[in-house]
Amino acid sequence: MAKAPKPRRTREHVIASQSFNYLEKFIIDQGHTAERQSHDYGYDLIINTYDAEGSPENGEIRVQLKASDRLQEMKHGDIISLRLDIKHYELWINEYEPVFLVLYDGQARRAYWLHVQAYFAANPSRRPKRGARTLTVHIPLANEFTEHTVEYMRARKAAFWAQWRKVDDHG
Repeated sequence: MAKAPKPRRTREHVIASQSFNYLEKFIIDQGHTAERQSHDYGYDLIINTYDAEGSPENGEIRVQLKASDRLQEMKHGDIISLRLDIKHYELWINEYEPVFLVLYDGQARRAYWLHVQAYFAANPSRRPKRGARTLTVHIPLANEFTEHTVEYMRARKAAFWAQWRKVDDHG
């Protein structure tokens, strides 16, 4: 009797793990935490930030990771084009706190980011057409994920909470 094949760890699994590891290093080195989501319903990581004394700051940063070995095929000049399912757009655009899409390049071992809400707010023509099932986003190659990105994410979260407090204080 022939043996059934065993499950395999594919290249896709490896680069997905690398993408988490890549981001977590920057996040942890900046003194923050990243929680991997065991159930992926639109977010892979939840980042919690801490002040200089180590006290937790309000809110979270939500991150969706994508990983690819074929990033070169997705590059067009100084941007990376990535097609997304409309259901992700609907979830992310209606989120109060910052949502970041991060694309990991498995060959170059780099990642590029997009602040989702700011991307669509900056140009309404980027929003999907009525009835569309997918949309394409353009991630600038200049948006390489670094320790500065973590601080940018933290600043976006702080800005949201400052605005929320302002509204809440004025009722």
